[in-house]
Amino acid sequence: MPNYVKRLNMEKNVFRNDYFLSFCSRFFTIVFGFISLIFLNRFLGTTLKGEYYFILNYVSIVSAVLQFGISMVYPKFKRRNIDNCYEIFVSLSIAQFLLHALISFGIVLIYDLDISIVFICVISPIAALTSQFRYINLVENIRRNTFVVFVMAFINCAVTILSFLLLEGNLVVALAIYIIKDIVIIFLYAIKINYKKLFRKPYVKYYKQILIEGFLPMLSGLLIMLNYRIDTVMLNSYSIDFAAIGVYSLGLSITEYIWVIPDIFKDVVQKRAAKGNPISTVNFSLRCSFTFVFFAFIAIVLLNKNLFIFLFGDGFADSYYITLILFLGAYSMVYYEIIGNLFISDGKSKQYFITLLIGVITNIIVNCAVIPIWGIYGAALASVVSYGGIGVMFLHLYLKDYNVKFRDIYFIKKSDFVKLKRILKNKTES
Repeated sequence: MPNYVKRLNMEKNVFRNDYFLSFCSRFFTIVFGFISLIFLNRFLGTTLKGEYYFILNYVSIVSAVLQFGISMVYPKFKRRNIDNCYEIFVSLSIAQFLLHALISFGIVLIYDLDISIVFICVISPIAALTSQFRYINLVENIRRNTFVVFVMAFINCAVTILSFLLLEGNLVVALAIYIIKDIVIIFLYAIKINYKKLFRKPYVKYYKQILIEGFLPMLSGLLIMLNYRIDTVMLNSYSIDFAAIGVYSLGLSITEYIWVIPDIFKDVVQKRAAKGNPISTVNFSLRCSFTFVFFAFIAIVLLNKNLFIFLFGDGFADSYYITLILFLGAYSMVYYEIIGNLFISDGKSKQYFITLLIGVITNIIVNCAVIPIWGIYGAALASVVSYGGIGVMFLHLYLKDYNVKFRDIYFIKKSDFVKLKRILKNKTES
């Protein structure tokens, strides 16, 4: 076979490879996202960054409720081979968004609200639709999802840098950038929708079933957001100033970029769980994720506070210590991110919900105990305890329910390097 034909085949294979596409998606998220994070923190400073993060925390919590678990049950419905399943879910998501947007704008127009509440009302319906479109399209077409992530990350990065260079620090500008980013994401997904197939009468019979089956996943999604965001809410309730919350938010944001590592594999697990039994994929994903997170932690430890000062400014120096504490919970998040996603796809919503509920209650109790004593460091410790508990519970359920041995998931094996090598050589993974 001629060399140019081989090269063409390799190029085709690489864009059929779920792992490679997911890696590209997350790579763009980390690189452009981290650059955006540097300029956003320098643009806002500690106090405004604390206010910004506080508002977006509430947006995350509210939007989790507004989604009503619709996209989370999409893999389960797709396995049922329902005609026009994609169009059914997109139709319901758009109808839901229009209703929520109407209610939100009505609240803003009728009541005299604080500017923070106004932004929460405006952003939450947009954020909910963005999340639904992203989740549904990840199952439907991982290649399109990778393209959208790249464009979104690049635009967000470029606009943030321009704002830093041309404008004074401004909370409204930062939130406007967030809104524009989500609108661009919605647009990029929307241009591929076949609108002639939307809102058909036969779809109505599925709407009630979707909403009923999505209720428990919605509660689970709410618990996820509470577990991620309750610390910031409680810091504010204990009158911790926004400058300290801004310092805390940077440490949490950097840790969340490390959680992107299991997300690379989680996306593939989600896609394959919609098609059949993904256990071998889950085991491989857990081994690789745990190993990569371990070495990422070593890299963070070897760095020092001076690097944080250089990148983000003097005010964010203590974010280094917050990052080190939160990193201890990153290992547990490997099990939560990958196994939890499998549970949702397999219809184990009850187990998923109970585990998250225990984690959130633990998080709240520990936060109440340690925030008055140690402030933002106490909140970081509470998060580690909560993440650790959730991770251990998910791991126990996975080993028991799927008859998997712990030795098969805890660290990368020699055979995994062979598989990774095949992936890097553009071999299509089935």
